[in-house]
Amino acid sequence: IDSGDLGIVIFGTTVEQALSPKLKTRPGFLHFGVVGQPKVTMGITRHHNAGYARGSQNLEALEVTAARIFHYGHRHKYTLPQQNYLVHFRGGHGSLPSLKLQRVLDDDLVRELIEGRCILIGHGRSSSIPGIFTPTTKKDRPMSFLEFQGHAINTMTTGELILTAAPLVKLLLFLVISLQGMMVYQRFFMQMATWFTFGMLIFFGISTYLVFLVFNTWLPIGEMIILQSMLFILNIRNKNITADKGFQNLLLDLNTKLRERYYPTSIYRVDKH
Repeated sequence: IDSGDLGIVIFGTTVEQALSPKLKTRPGFLHFGVVGQPKVTMGITRHHNAGYARGSQNLEALEVTAARIFHYGHRHKYTLPQQNYLVHFRGGHGSLPSLKLQRVLDDDLVRELIEGRCILIGHGRSSSIPGIFTPTTKKDRPMSFLEFQGHAINTMTTGELILTAAPLVKLLLFLVISLQGMMVYQRFFMQMATWFTFGMLIFFGISTYLVFLVFNTWLPIGEMIILQSMLFILNIRNKNITADKGFQNLLLDLNTKLRERYYPTSIYRVDKH
């Protein structure tokens, strides 16, 4: 990674290489960062590693090292992540500028286009190197790991680090959803409760999108949808149980009245009986 006007080159290493005594005694002008594969959840990659813990040591990832050094030469210094972070993707495959190494070797490069920028050098996507699927890629066009690293560095150098709601905020949010669900569902019949649930799910989606645009913070929309759906299902179950009990009591009461009408208790008081 070349930081342009800073003239700094950062080399990628594995965790084992980073723990090597040779790197610990390296000259001060040499910089290294650990390169590791991101976590994949259900085939989609959204997070990347800020560091790699080995015993008591926390080895800084290559992307964080590049962003930290890049900030030293610029006015705006954004907060760097200390743990796994959400990558803010600019787009899918090919959304970051790239060029072949041969163009650089042929001196077919406009210096003004790369001056002051972070430049990643590595392998692109090929048949032997699997790509990475992200929320912005298409099914048949994954992005290369090199491009994924570019999005990770761009996230930190532009201050577009995606935040997640704090645990206390999540707890308050879940409490509000639970309270409104319990109060509203008790008053609504099935049809109104169904429309209310659909309306709340749409509201969750819109509010999550707006909060993300304004505050760059991602709300736990998955958990919110699950909680609202569970409240709706529990409401249906409770009302079904209540209706079933009421129906049983109605049948029992009707059966008692019919017995008293056609088989009055006075019939057993006749001498012949």
